[in-house]
Amino acid sequence: MYVEFDAKRRLKRMLPKKHFSLHDAQAQVVEAERVARQQGWQDEALINLCEDSGALVYSEVLEFGHDYTYLSNLQLIVQHSFDTVLKDAATEEEKAALQKQIRDAIEAENAPKGDPVPAEPDEYVEPQEVVLQAAHTPVAKKKEHKPRRSWHLPRFHLPHIVLPHVPVKAIGTVLATLVVAAALIGIVVYAKTRPAPAPPTYATLIEKGKYLQAGNLYPDKRAAIENKLVKKNEVSDLKRFVAKYPTADGRFDLAFIYKQYARVVTASQKASMTNTRKAKLAVAYYQERQYDQAKLLNEQLGSQQFSKLIALGYVSDAQFDKATALNTQLKDPTISKAIEVGKKYQAAIVEYKKQASDSKRTAAERAEAKQNVATFEQQLKSFRR
Repeated sequence: MYVEFDAKRRLKRMLPKKHFSLHDAQAQVVEAERVARQQGWQDEALINLCEDSGALVYSEVLEFGHDYTYLSNLQLIVQHSFDTVLKDAATEEEKAALQKQIRDAIEAENAPKGDPVPAEPDEYVEPQEVVLQAAHTPVAKKKEHKPRRSWHLPRFHLPHIVLPHVPVKAIGTVLATLVVAAALIGIVVYAKTRPAPAPPTYATLIEKGKYLQAGNLYPDKRAAIENKLVKKNEVSDLKRFVAKYPTADGRFDLAFIYKQYARVVTASQKASMTNTRKAKLAVAYYQERQYDQAKLLNEQLGSQQFSKLIALGYVSDAQFDKATALNTQLKDPTISKAIEVGKKYQAAIVEYKKQASDSKRTAAERAEAKQNVATFEQQLKSFRR
């Protein structure tokens, strides 16, 4: 596994856009947070956790400069996402599987490269336990040596008061000082009472790409901002926006962009289903081979082209009666031909399965029959586009 960052402004030099090992990525995040807190600024960066094949398995927006303790450990970062933004986006089994995958990858990176020297295994301690142990470990205090003090009653004497002679120049200096002080007080009062500068307009923020600030100043515009980012396919900005202002609509749109179709189906239960999202949900049903649900939803959308895809999906699953019923309305000769050929493929599959399990045939014949079953099953699935 490896890690990629997508950072801007100050973080771009500390978190460049290249492949990091999990160990190096964790160190870079810790250092970036330390610098941000030390210099007193705040910024954001997108972290992507990918498999060696390049497949994205986790993505999140990290906020630096806020003194978030979970940034000290990559697994804590992932767990924080599961507890907040991705709380309903994955099952407990999926969360546990990803954490194990990360833990195994870190252990593989830390494993010695040569013949290891035998040593007693160290007991694994969770990072949270280390922090708690450090916080509760008593610090021995040095016993202070306080010198003995002697107390004596003070002697009091009545002061001898002499009225001073104040020159005229000194009086003038005092008056000038009072005038200057009064002027300064007036300036401070004016500065406090004058009206604060007007905040930037919504249109200005959107034009400059400051979507997070626009969402903060104009909360009623958050849905419009999210839709704009979806239409513009600004994936990184959309990811940051949904992480800052999580909604069911945002989770739906992000899941579709990342082709996580099972999550699209789950998120649709709470998202506001516009016609655009209904079309995306129909595609998700199709990709999950839930053709009945896709067909039912498409009856509202009225897409004849998508109906043809659903019919071919039925053919690929050998549901020829449903494909024929749907083509009764479509009257498409291509689908009719697909149904005819698909039935022949299915008949061949049934026949070769019998031969593969026939004990009277030789091992070579049974092996050849199994290969033929796999070939025709692949041909049947090829009808699904």
